[in-house]
Amino acid sequence: NAVLAFNLGTPGPEQKITVLGIDDGRMFFTKFAESSTARVNINNEGNILGQLNHLDFVPQILQKHSGDNFEALTTSVFEGVRYPAAPLNEEILSLLVQLRKIKIDAPVHYEGGLRFSFAHGDFCPWNLMKSEGKIKVFDWEMAGFYPEGYDLFYYIFQTSFLLSPKKRITKIFNMN
Repeated sequence: NAVLAFNLGTPGPEQKITVLGIDDGRMFFTKFAESSTARVNINNEGNILGQLNHLDFVPQILQKHSGDNFEALTTSVFEGVRYPAAPLNEEILSLLVQLRKIKIDAPVHYEGGLRFSFAHGDFCPWNLMKSEGKIKVFDWEMAGFYPEGYDLFYYIFQTSFLLSPKKRITKIFNMN
């Protein structure tokens, strides 16, 4: 009684197979990786989600499997609508402040004399969903400690530079 949809991913060191499925009426999302980089990313996501399981805006871990040559992570799925690729707003800023305050055991991704805080690491509209009137956040593979403001900059970059590549940088910064 299962229905599965597979995505083989983009070839490269971070390639993973993803599966969206329904089994006995329950939706799930699975990531499966064999390359060392993709295995590290999935393991990090499992680690982070395990520590964030008390929050209602992150998926819940259903299963986690590790082997000598693979890593697999199955999580719950949010039902809702994709968050629009919109400029910054109060809702996004509020969520970013909440993320910044999270105390978690995660690797530091950068070194230097900067202040660090917890960050999603890939905070962009395509990793956000609107469900039950709230923003839900998924795809936590890159989460960890980053220089403060990293997620804010990343969101601005993704929504402005990539979605409007011909816009001048000064115009983008003046909008946000």
